[in-house]
Amino acid sequence: MLRFLCLTLAGTVLGSFALSPLALAQTVNVPFNGTVPGVCTVGQITPGVLAYSTIVSGLATLTSFANLGGVPAAVPVTCNGGVTIRVDGVSLLQSPDNAPDPPGSGWYAEIINPSTNQYATRESSGSSLTAPLAPGSYTLPVNMQASRLLPNNPYAPGNYQYEVQFTLVP
Repeated sequence: MLRFLCLTLAGTVLGSFALSPLALAQTVNVPFNGTVPGVCTVGQITPGVLAYSTIVSGLATLTSFANLGGVPAAVPVTCNGGVTIRVDGVSLLQSPDNAPDPPGSGWYAEIINPSTNQYATRESSGSSLTAPLAPGSYTLPVNMQASRLLPNNPYAPGNYQYEVQFTLVP
């Protein structure tokens, strides 16, 4: 009986090894994802020059447009990835009386992608356009125009300083 028991036990142990699955080598691929954002560096900005104009009837205008006597600003940028140019707004920083633009005043700003001639624009009314910018180095021309209704809101003689805000969106 002991012999039978030993044989049964040996058969069970050996059978369990023979019937159990063997560990096999298995390859597993573990994915990783990442994004390198478009990053731009901005160089030394050349400020624009505003010219006074009343060429449009009923409006007094300070403008950087060359055809009206102004000079556009120049913003050198270098981008490692594609971005979108978005004009965020225009602010009056300084005026002879340090007062804000009066009601009925308006402004317009534009930035030109020099490689595609596409415009990013924004108006005081809220209307806006964006423009793509491919990787590379560019000098972006920036124009702006501020207007006041005549005859009630002329520009007083003196110095005015405006600022255009824009974002390069990755």
